[in-house]
Amino acid sequence: MGVKCWLSAAGLVAAVCTSTATATPINQTLPSLNSGGSSGPFPVFVDIGTFSAIPLGESLISGRIAGTFGNATPGGGSFMSLFLGNGGDPADDVLVANCADEQCRLNNTPWSHEFTNDDLLRLSRFTGPLAFVAQQDSLNQVRLGPTTLIAVSEGSTPVPEPGTLALVGSALILFAAARRRRSLV
Repeated sequence: MGVKCWLSAAGLVAAVCTSTATATPINQTLPSLNSGGSSGPFPVFVDIGTFSAIPLGESLISGRIAGTFGNATPGGGSFMSLFLGNGGDPADDVLVANCADEQCRLNNTPWSHEFTNDDLLRLSRFTGPLAFVAQQDSLNQVRLGPTTLIAVSEGSTPVPEPGTLALVGSALILFAAARRRRSLV
């Protein structure tokens, strides 16, 4: 009886020490966008959408994002920069694409961005859904085709404090000793 108790205690402590996180595959597409246009003053920030497929408490650990400047609507678009992050301040977010010439402004031009280690480090400050924002830098509409995020997210691995482990271990030892004493009586 005592051996089973000790094995159970060791198994519980091992279970507490070896919890790991699992990766979540992300594949989400935001629809095309035609903003209402703005007359300035520039820059103007346009909310394109939110990649809500990222679970709360998780952040990206790899991936890429892709889309097109321009869509099915004829006519010119605005010069713009595209950011992924919390949608609050482009200085905090990751720049994923930039339309700064006439080619991408007037034509449907594909773009894509593979996340670097620096990008992933910046994005790890935000957990859960990520905002996708355009910084409009000229007249006309912000025109974008569908934008797809293909990535993997993961939550942080909880690591118990040494004091917590010592407390759990002590409680298990006392529990095992009490059971053994009871079985001897």
